[in-house]
Order: sequence, then C-alpha cells, then structure tokens
Amino acid sequence: MSIKLFLRSAGAALLCAAAIWSAYNLTQVYGAGKGMDETNAKLAARINEHDIVPEGYSESVIPDYILNPAMEMPTEEIDGLEYVGKISMPGYSKDFPVINEWSYDNLNIAPCRYEGSAYQNNLVILAHNYPGQFDFIKDMAVGDLVLFTDVDGNEFGYETTSIRTLKPEETDKLYDEDWDLSLFTCTSTGVARLVVGCQLVDAPGK
Repeated sequence: MSIKLFLRSAGAALLCAAAIWSAYNLTQVYGAGKGMDETNAKLAARINEHDIVPEGYSESVIPDYILNPAMEMPTEEIDGLEYVGKISMPGYSKDFPVINEWSYDNLNIAPCRYEGSAYQNNLVILAHNYPGQFDFIKDMAVGDLVLFTDVDGNEFGYETTSIRTLKPEETDKLYDEDWDLSLFTCTSTGVARLVVGCQLVDAPGK
C-alpha cells in the first residue's frame, strides 16, 4: 500500500471514529436525564405519603433530623435506584430528583448527592451541565431561591449567595466556604467547575 493510500485510509478511519465519538457524546447529552419527569412524579407521590400527618399526631411534631442531625438521610427506591429527595429552582421552573450516591452511570440519569447532608448544613449536589440537568446554573444569580425536599417531606429553603468558577485542582475550595448547600457542574469546556453556593433561610423545625 502506498503512503498516500495509507494516509487516506487512516484519515477516513479517524473521521469515522470522530463521527462515532460525536454521535456517542450527543447520545450521552440528550439521553442524560431521560425519564426524570416520571421519576419526579413517583418521588413526589412518595414524599406526599410521608408528609401526611398520622391521625392523633400534631403537625407541630419535631422532625427526626432536629433531634438527631447526624442521622443518615432516608432514601426511597425507584426503579432500582435510591433517591434522597428532590431539588427545585422555582425561578427557572427546574425540578430534579436527586440520587443518593453519585457515580458516572448515575449522573447520566439525574443529579446526585456528592456528599454531605441537608441535616448538617453541608449538602453537595453534582450534575452534568447537559440540557435537562445543570446546564442552566451558569445563568443563576445571587438571591435565587433553591429548595431541597427530602423523602420525608421536609423542605429546606436556600438563597444563592455565591457563584464561582473553580479550576479542577481547586475543588477543595468547595469546602472552604461556609455554604449550607453547594451545587456544582462542569463548565461547557469541561476543564473547570461551576459552583453555586447557598445559605439556608428556612427549614422545618428551625
């Protein structure tokens, strides 16, 4: 085989590989979050079940997490995955279920708890910057309202106080700030992290 023919063949193979890779990426982007509306509906139904006050009990019953902030956050299993609650941004008409543990596979389904707890004011939630997930947080502003509802129906209200871009090696700064809730995703280039820091303004029993 001549050099020219070899290079032409190699070039065609690379173009084909690039096309396959691009198609794969597009599939990942538009497949991420597929089915979240259905999961949200199932999760909301279960949250509502928990939120019903049993007969003979007062609505002023102190939530378990107030008595024991170190307790594990409860979860609900839906379609084989454990969810810790849901997160909402009313100003952007966004509502997401939150998977209890993060993994690359889980991130392709919904935002995930990266670490921390709403009960201890250090909850960190991670998601892709794909359409249908956290692609919109680049447009968020200081003062925006963020709501997190656990599976027991306890709703925590937060106010956005900081929006920062961090280099990959600066992710430890996620914990340098006294944020009660942190949301983060990759930037569009994938080489940095966009972090939204929030402070708690309202919670059941507080």
